[in-house]
Amino acid sequence: MNQALSKLGESIDSATSEGNLDALNNCLAQAKSINVENLSKVQEATLNYFIANIHYAKRYIKNEHLSWGWNQINLEEEIYHLRVAHKLIINEPIKNIQTDLSFRISTNLANALNYVGRFVEAIELWDFTIKQNPKFAMAIGNRAQAYFYYARYIDSTELRNYMLKASFQDFKKALKIGVEDHARASMIQWVNKLSDIAIWDNIHPSLSIIKTTESDLEVEYRKWCSLNRLTLNSSNDISWAKQGFYDDLVLPAITLPLENSSPLLPSPYSIFNQLKQEYVSARYLIFEAIQDNKHDVHFSDRGVVLFDALDYRLYRFWVEKLKMAFLGAHAIFDKIAYLINEYWQLHLPPKRIDFYKIWNIKGKAELAEPFSSSTNWPLRGLYWLSKDLYYQSSPTRSINPDAKILHDIRNHIAHKYLKVHDQFFFYPNDNPDIHPNERSYPISSSQFVAQTINLLKLTRSALIYLAAAVKHEEHHKKRNSNRGLTLPMMINLVEDDLRL
Repeated sequence: MNQALSKLGESIDSATSEGNLDALNNCLAQAKSINVENLSKVQEATLNYFIANIHYAKRYIKNEHLSWGWNQINLEEEIYHLRVAHKLIINEPIKNIQTDLSFRISTNLANALNYVGRFVEAIELWDFTIKQNPKFAMAIGNRAQAYFYYARYIDSTELRNYMLKASFQDFKKALKIGVEDHARASMIQWVNKLSDIAIWDNIHPSLSIIKTTESDLEVEYRKWCSLNRLTLNSSNDISWAKQGFYDDLVLPAITLPLENSSPLLPSPYSIFNQLKQEYVSARYLIFEAIQDNKHDVHFSDRGVVLFDALDYRLYRFWVEKLKMAFLGAHAIFDKIAYLINEYWQLHLPPKRIDFYKIWNIKGKAELAEPFSSSTNWPLRGLYWLSKDLYYQSSPTRSINPDAKILHDIRNHIAHKYLKVHDQFFFYPNDNPDIHPNERSYPISSSQFVAQTINLLKLTRSALIYLAAAVKHEEHHKKRNSNRGLTLPMMINLVEDDLRL
């Protein structure tokens, strides 16, 4: 089978170099005809990597990479198959892989996500690659470029300089290690461009770390947030401080017509406030649930008479906390759609608003204005993030292989029931209720924790893209505005000790 895969890889390379679409389509048909049941995990990952490469080649031959189109089928297929490959190989020992396949999969996936505007997830993937292989120069160089563009959406001068300096250092490091020939000239240009901005060796920006109380629990909580990249702060995408960062992500200054002026806080800010509060509350519930799992049964669980179902199911307060956190985090997506409707003035009725429907013309799979003509990179990232979720009404497949799992977990928590089992006694293949269409959905405690954290990370990315997208729009408004007088509106912060 290794020989057949090698031959397929050679055929793909040959068709790509010749720009032969027919040959690439033949390779795709051949790849899809292979029975994956006969493959090892590494071989199956290789096959999916090859399929992704075919779609990558097709979009370049068709010049789709030069298009700003928000919907690109080849790109969706590329991301999907790279994700399948990454999932198959992520826990595989490097000695079993023998090549740089793992690093190429994660780097290519990061490149594709960054291209569509999902720079937060892309940076994390490049970080993963670099941690596994500190000398993988292409991941370092590509991360450097993402840092540069990410910095444009940061208001804090100190943090922006920190990210630009990180970009400069990464470009220099990648060139020193040695990058592929096609990328070298471009990276040299980036180093020169950044050198024109500042003498970075003389600039020493610092990150703002939150001051914790004397509570050991708070210190552990802040550290956990940072290490898992769950802080609503762009600092968390370039550093993982032990103390933790402030959740200082906010919407930028918004320009409104004077006739719309009101003494009240403009509604986009009020909505974003609520989104942030729901996010940080769900985040703490997850942390608390994980901590409670290490301790004895909570007193509220004592004296509750239950029958033993002989399936090692967990009836614990911390499990219910995790369920509440999962539902709360998932609900944020649809609430983001309300802010989009408000800020971009789509004038959709409340019943029409959710994170799936908000992007399209009613009743059509066609992008609505103002999205179809927008060059807003983080807004496009938010749209592509919506493709990670599973919708029963969607005619297309999600680009996330785990999308249905997240959907089924949410559905069973809200409408049926989720059976959380002790992870050491969980045998899903022996469970008659494993099919997600049944009234119950079985999952191990470790899987449930991991899926809940993954969902929260996705929610965090969505909030960052949302704030960055509004900043892009405000910059565009200011640059193209013919208005004369603008009046500032002072907005006060709510002090921690003065919350009503």
